[in-house]
Amino acid sequence: MEPDGFWRLANRLVAERRNDGDDARYRAVIHAAYYSVYHEVMRRLGIHLQPLAVRRHAEVKKRLFDYRGSDAVLNTAKRAINTLLRDRERADYRLTDEITADQARHAVQLAKKVMIAAGRVQG
Repeated sequence: MEPDGFWRLANRLVAERRNDGDDARYRAVIHAAYYSVYHEVMRRLGIHLQPLAVRRHAEVKKRLFDYRGSDAVLNTAKRAINTLLRDRERADYRLTDEITADQARHAVQLAKKVMIAAGRVQG
């Protein structure tokens, strides 16, 4: 599976027009948007096949922010990852918090910027 598979799922789910206040769907959107960026970053940094300890979220984020090169994908991800991780943790673990369609759309847009930079989706 490629990282954009997560983004495509998030994009499809957020585009569904329902009036059911489907909080679980919005949570899934945020989750998938984050993981599209997380996996793209791991691949770009060359750590996607390393041991689990190297692939933990905090370690991936640290390595991303330690990166000083000119890779457009990684530099775009730097601008998105903190918000996506914060929102993903909230969506996954703070089940009493309301998650809105606007929050889900925002996560998809942040991740889309990374996917565009990676050439995985069209602008």
